[in-house]
Amino acid sequence: MGDRLPKLTVRIENDYIKKLGYIAGKNRRYRNQEICYALIEHIEQWEKKHGKIDVSKLPDVKED
Repeated sequence: MGDRLPKLTVRIENDYIKKLGYIAGKNRRYRNQEICYALIEHIEQWEKKHGKIDVSKLPDVKED
């Protein structure tokens, strides 16, 4: 991936952004870090249930 990670734009209601900021603050993270943590947890849980995803078989990521 190099020095820069790909960017992903997310559209979400303002109340959820506020709640995310609150949770992130409680966990001493930035909102972006909290989102990354939650996504990684979700993917790991999904893979436990459905099996590992073979990333080598997936298309390359294109930035928004």
